[in-house]
Amino acid sequence: MLPSGEVREHDVSGFVARARERIEHTGLQSFIERELFRRTEVFGAIAHVFSTYEGRTRNTGDSTLLVRGINSFQLRNDGQRWWLLSILWTEEHPQNPLPAAYLPDRP
Repeated sequence: MLPSGEVREHDVSGFVARARERIEHTGLQSFIERELFRRTEVFGAIAHVFSTYEGRTRNTGDSTLLVRGINSFQLRNDGQRWWLLSILWTEEHPQNPLPAAYLPDRP
């Protein structure tokens, strides 16, 4: 989901094309996404996962924070395994900071 609230749908090839365009446009050489916190709720054969993430670049030992946000996963269990049904995500921005409830506790 975009900061405007607009939702874009992508098939696999569309997602790859968008990522390739971003890499070519920015000169990005590496990207690492790390999960910071996860909340999972399960009821019967359905599950919802909120996963807070941060994305960083790594160039010559430097690690620069690019983005933080929340991934939202919906899953279904068919009795054999969990199937991913959908993924939505939105990035943090000044008008939409990450809620404390979705950040790791800091000692």
